[in-house]
Amino acid sequence: MTPDELRAKIREIPDFPKPGILFYDITTLLKDARAYRAAIDAMLAPYAGTAIDIVVGMESRGFIFSAPMAYQLGAGLVPVRKLGKLPAETISVEYALEYGSNTLEVHRDAIQPGQKVLIVDDLLATGGTVNGTVELVQRLKGEIVGLAFLVELGFLKGRDRLTGQTVSSVITYCRGPGRGRVVSGEERPASGSAAPGPAAALDAGPVDPDELRRLARRRFFRSFAADAMKTAATVVGAAGALRDGSVEMASAILGTADATGSPAGAGARPAGGTTAAFRSAFRYEPDRVVLLDQRRLPDELSEVDCLTGSDVA
Repeated sequence: MTPDELRAKIREIPDFPKPGILFYDITTLLKDARAYRAAIDAMLAPYAGTAIDIVVGMESRGFIFSAPMAYQLGAGLVPVRKLGKLPAETISVEYALEYGSNTLEVHRDAIQPGQKVLIVDDLLATGGTVNGTVELVQRLKGEIVGLAFLVELGFLKGRDRLTGQTVSSVITYCRGPGRGRVVSGEERPASGSAAPGPAAALDAGPVDPDELRRLARRRFFRSFAADAMKTAATVVGAAGALRDGSVEMASAILGTADATGSPAGAGARPAGGTTAAFRSAFRYEPDRVVLLDQRRLPDELSEVDCLTGSDVA
């Protein structure tokens, strides 16, 4: 099957998972036995004759393609998973998302130094996840021979983040209505030593300023909520320690102990009780915890009585 025929097997669902999003559903391709086999063959084609020891599959749809590719290549299969999914000793990498970050892990003994590695996923979008996977493989001293994808969202320019790597994809989508068009490999912008194979046109399209403002607001509120939760958890823990009569424990939770372990005095300056990355600092007194709001410094410093021992009793 040609890339155009494979592309026609992918179902497009408008306004999912939210209005304005066009979702590309590959399950309609996967359920077609001939199309699924052709997709695997097309993803393998650029690496015919290449020595590959390990195929790395990226969670989670990458497993759908990496397992049969490893079988065809006679190679081992290594899963890269999200935080907390692997049972043995791991190494991890944190990578940026649009509204925050995520963490990937791989077993520390999954790849031996010098092994030839092919990284596989269903989709190349912004390149953040695969870039994290590349870092994990490099830290284990594996030799990356290529990055293989079924679909590439060319307008997101994820390929640009993968300089120095061999990148191949079967189908590339352009921004805007329609399915995009498949063009020759010569028309595709190079990213390192790009592997030969079918490619697609890239149309960036205009940036919506309203959407940028919405994204900025979401980032702000996400950051604010995270700070508020951390601060609340710290104060509750300190108040519980005070309730149990442990001034030393409260001091340790709030970060107000000096180098000898002695708690700072009641008149300590705000900086003495600042917890890393918090917008607020603390001062404890025998029966209460005082929140020092430093957000308006240097013009204003507000003190607020927050949780006391009786509040959490």
